[in-house]
Amino acid sequence: MSLLLGAWFITKETETTVEIQSEEEITVSWLRDGQDGEKNSAVDIGSFFVTKRNTVYGADCIGCTIQNGIASTSSMIEVTTDSVRQSDGSWKKGITYDGYYLIAADDALPLCTVVQISEHSYTGEGLREGVPFYALVVDRGSMIDENVIDLFAGSEKNSLVSHQQMSGAVVEIVGFLNYQRNEIGQMSCAGD
Repeated sequence: MSLLLGAWFITKETETTVEIQSEEEITVSWLRDGQDGEKNSAVDIGSFFVTKRNTVYGADCIGCTIQNGIASTSSMIEVTTDSVRQSDGSWKKGITYDGYYLIAADDALPLCTVVQISEHSYTGEGLREGVPFYALVVDRGSMIDENVIDLFAGSEKNSLVSHQQMSGAVVEIVGFLNYQRNEIGQMSCAGD
């Protein structure tokens, strides 16, 4: 199966978002096949990995840029220390985007990849230790590399989410949303 991967950038002259596409199948050495658990799996539904590190971050993290109290993820979804701008442009209190939690992950996983996270110790904001939840890959990060995730948790100073276990969460790819402009011109992750 071939995937359509997008790399996005803003050109300085026009400030227009441009898509670069490739139809190559991407094989990732640390991703495991959903059937037999062997490494070197293609980025596809059913593939999974076990985290070597899982952490939390906030809109006010070191290295994050906040202007007028608003930060942007790599996918340009806007967040604050207590709210997330939804795909329709409205702001919602909490740490979810259209019902999905937000994570930073390795760039082998395309932006807007939907994952299910299980065998974790995250608690707070609707999360319960060990209960699987769905998240969207919307961010990268200087400390993010293969089989590492960083869950958006509001603020670094007063995190809305806590966790005890620093590794060992299971992250399974369950789908891909479209990375596109919404009706008001903002980049968003949206269904078909």
